[in-house]
Amino acid sequence: MGNSCSGSPEGGSGRDLGNSCFAGASSSVLGKIHDPDFKWKIYSFSSLLEKGTIPAYSDFFHCRGYKWYLQMTPMNKKSGAGIPYVALSLCLNQNNLKEGYTIKAVFEISMYNHSNGTYCGYQGRY
Repeated sequence: MGNSCSGSPEGGSGRDLGNSCFAGASSSVLGKIHDPDFKWKIYSFSSLLEKGTIPAYSDFFHCRGYKWYLQMTPMNKKSGAGIPYVALSLCLNQNNLKEGYTIKAVFEISMYNHSNGTYCGYQGRY
């Protein structure tokens, strides 16, 4: 979370999974504190865990004049080796950045677990 990713989304994109993305959607995050600027809904999430560490990518969204996307990588542990988890990263499309530019970002990422109705969130700076 909070990682800088180079390049752009490719193979295994969210559209392949029937995902939908909503800019300015009204859904609560981090214990229902506020509405997100971007919402990525992943359908068939459990099937991603079964595939292992193949990442999924959201569609691009714009914030402060830059193109961003989310990368979700399942880190499924083998049976009996622990609880499966995911890595969620905020990524900047670096194709339009001028050489030597540094982007500083303050962000908040959260995930909603539909199976138990809980939120897990992270606030960060990069």
